[in-house]
Amino acid sequence: MQTVGYKTLFQRLGVSPDADDEAISQAGAEWLARCHGDYNAIPRDIDHAIRFLSVADNRRHYRDLLDACENGHGIEFAPASHESLAILCKMTEIRPIADPHRANTFHFRRPDQPDPEWLQPRIERPGVIRDESSALWRFLTFQVFRHASPRQKAGYAALYAAIVIGLYGGVEWISRGRDESTIARIVVGPSPAAVEQARQKALEQSIRSKLANAQAELKSLDTAIAGIGRSFKGVVGLDWQGADQPGIQKSRELDLALIRHDSVREAWTSLLASRIPTDELTSRRSTVEAIDRQAENGKFRVEDEQTLQQIIDWGQGRGRQLQSQPRNIEHIRVMLAAETFEMAGDEERRAP
Repeated sequence: MQTVGYKTLFQRLGVSPDADDEAISQAGAEWLARCHGDYNAIPRDIDHAIRFLSVADNRRHYRDLLDACENGHGIEFAPASHESLAILCKMTEIRPIADPHRANTFHFRRPDQPDPEWLQPRIERPGVIRDESSALWRFLTFQVFRHASPRQKAGYAALYAAIVIGLYGGVEWISRGRDESTIARIVVGPSPAAVEQARQKALEQSIRSKLANAQAELKSLDTAIAGIGRSFKGVVGLDWQGADQPGIQKSRELDLALIRHDSVREAWTSLLASRIPTDELTSRRSTVEAIDRQAENGKFRVEDEQTLQQIIDWGQGRGRQLQSQPRNIEHIRVMLAAETFEMAGDEERRAP
């Protein structure tokens, strides 16, 4: 039997279940003000709620009982505390129900809640599997098709097909495993192990691809550096890597060209700035070789993939810088030829 309009002690005072001492005192003061300061005029249930909830331990135990009423879980109490529990339940109108299967364990119900299902009288239902008049028996023996309309027959056929597919999928799943079962892959997807295996395979493919790209970028840089170095030395007669070292003697034509022409200075500056330090190139090559050795040993890591991508980006950026240097070398060659021609003319004019 349910009690209509039941309110908890917190609801009677108009406070939340997590109310503290201050909130309870304030609610009591408000009720006292409503009753014009007359304690005797406060309704009995309100006065009981104020007195009970004013004690912090009472509030804590009461909240536990309310939670147990909501979730239906049993709470175990020591035998020595059964009397205190009975008093607490009487003061809060909560009904304790002893668990028949666990000693010293109680379930709780508010006045507006029904008894637990296991406490309610069991209703015996007659067997329906072999009852020829039952829907389940007619369904299992395909009798539902006898007087069904065409639309109903189509629905029954679809239902039977779904059951057959489900049974087949279950047998396939059990016999072949989740990752080999077509039905299982469609319904629930691959297993975490299969997902991880696919991720590792994709990582391996990515690292091997990036290894090839990084090695190609480094080889391309080596080729470009060697070619620019030969062209640079053939034009200005200096080693490209050490062209700006202290004590390096430039030709008179080069000095004059650098002094007289802004374009020559810009080409010269660009050539020197595009040089790649040997230790920087060696470090990148060593990193690629170390990752290649790990890949040969079957070790693939996400950080290696990221490192390879950084090396590829670095190599592509450096490669774009080197691509413009042959034009700068050619420009310097032309300007040096012009300077040589002009110097020869000056010498002829000075000759007697």
